[in-house]
Amino acid sequence: MPSQSSLYVALYQIGLGRYHWALVVTPYNGPVNNGPLFQITNQDISQPRSIGAWRKSHKMSTDLLKSSSFVGCVRLPDCTISAQHMTAWIAEQDPQQGDTQLPVGQEWSCSQWVIRVLQRLMETGIYRVDLRHFRAKILIHANNLSQMHNRNANQLHTVVYA
Repeated sequence: MPSQSSLYVALYQIGLGRYHWALVVTPYNGPVNNGPLFQITNQDISQPRSIGAWRKSHKMSTDLLKSSSFVGCVRLPDCTISAQHMTAWIAEQDPQQGDTQLPVGQEWSCSQWVIRVLQRLMETGIYRVDLRHFRAKILIHANNLSQMHNRNANQLHTVVYA
């Protein structure tokens, strides 16, 4: 199915029960590792403890397993457009909060950016995913992936979003 792509949320542990979120796009059922990774960050690489404006930190190819904080991926429903088109579309998404409304008590973050990207993708009519309780469901998967990773850090662990 060359006209479809697979979409994943890649998760990196950044504290106890806290995770950095990124999106990975592959051709339909393609390998997850070494694919394009889309993420935002407010960390300044030259000054690790410094926090600044949110910016894109996309990588067109990355070995997920090389990061010591990577715990695994959650596979989302597949998309009806090619990986090439999906990659181009996600790469255009603004890293700033802008006028995005956040749930009460939430601040702009990488997870909120991923959710907004998915919402906007659904608004185009080419994607469907149930976003009710999405953040909570992903965090449950993240904790499960973390346990799987602790048992075998040399394997790329993937679970299916449900």
